[in-house]
Amino acid sequence: MSRFKLSLAAFVIFALACGTPPPPPVTLTAPAEIEIGSAFEVTWAGPDSSDDYITIVPSGAPEGEWTDYEYTSTGNPISLTAPFKPGSYEIRYATERTEPDSTIGRITLTVKDVESGITAPAEAVSGAPFEVSWTGPEGSGGVYVVMVPQGTPEGEWAGYEWHYTSMGNPLTFTAPGEPGTWEVRLSTGSFDFPADSTLARCSISIVGSEVTLDAPETAAAGSSIAIGWTGPGLDGHYITIVPSGASEGDWNEYAYTSEGNPVMLTAPAEPGEYEIRYAAEGSDTDVTLARRPITIE
Repeated sequence: MSRFKLSLAAFVIFALACGTPPPPPVTLTAPAEIEIGSAFEVTWAGPDSSDDYITIVPSGAPEGEWTDYEYTSTGNPISLTAPFKPGSYEIRYATERTEPDSTIGRITLTVKDVESGITAPAEAVSGAPFEVSWTGPEGSGGVYVVMVPQGTPEGEWAGYEWHYTSMGNPLTFTAPGEPGTWEVRLSTGSFDFPADSTLARCSISIVGSEVTLDAPETAAAGSSIAIGWTGPGLDGHYITIVPSGASEGDWNEYAYTSEGNPVMLTAPAEPGEYEIRYAAEGSDTDVTLARRPITIE
């Protein structure tokens, strides 16, 4: 037997005796303390297999649980967002190669609370803009301010005006057309809440403004219509003609109230039942403050 064959055989025997080399040790480095909702970086060392990831979970969470996470293939360091519940947490280096996912490295950190607050005027007139100031978690994309009728269930926001806090401070809202008591809420949606949760809130009274429209009951298709109005006449207030039953915020031809009184609009070309609306521009959906029917012949 040649020396080459003896050497190869010896290598195979040595490899079998030693087994598979152990994976690289896992180390994790992150701040010891962070604020709720804040973004932070985790530096890591480890196997970096395609199914390895890093996550943050409450201390003592069952094996395989995860909330916000990034695969190690994303880069080094990776970025995570702190939960919105203060307490003791673990950053885990885990792998999907087992069922449930197994943890092969971990460190602990503390998530601390931060003072949250919301400030808005005590009263606003329907259709008027107003500012909302807030304090709370900085740098978190999941925090937003929403305006809802008082008593609206926790976590509801669809159909109401809302803005992410990342859009600025203060934020500008448009008072809704429905008078009554409303709430401005600083809210968050995240892994650690089953539904969006309110961090802070304040009440605001919406006062209806007297808005009227004066126009003919009928008009010929394509004709010019003079429409008189009374109302706040604020920036962003306009008058438009839309089909009866059109969705809130819809508009066709329009004229701003700043253009005069009356304003002139051209009747739709298609005969039918329509509405003349006095509306206020909103950052989400325009608000109708008054309406009256008109038949286009």
